[in-house]
Amino acid sequence: RVSSPESTLQLWEFKRRGLPLFVFWTAAEWVQGKDNGWEKKYQRPGDSLEKRPVVFRWPGEPLKEPVWVDLLNGEVLSFPENRMKACADGVIFMDVPVYDSPCLLTERAAVDIQ
Repeated sequence: RVSSPESTLQLWEFKRRGLPLFVFWTAAEWVQGKDNGWEKKYQRPGDSLEKRPVVFRWPGEPLKEPVWVDLLNGEVLSFPENRMKACADGVIFMDVPVYDSPCLLTERAAVDIQ
């Protein structure tokens, strides 16, 4: 099962055409609060288009032709293979761009690209 240490990351795993497909978005951001502490500031969708990098782990194999898909604007980008690290219990995806709109990380063959 896919997981992340990010408490504000919504992260879901599906299969499409028999291939793994991860859907994710952020539901909040961390801001400097009173007394120099950190607090979550929940955002309404569309408040920010700024992407930030996140990490998540999956107990499968590295993707062969990974792509990152922005469902808001339809952008499809190759996901760098050097941002996937195989480990004893699966694979770690590093520096995955995320913001407050759903995005995908999957195999190229799982999405229809025109």
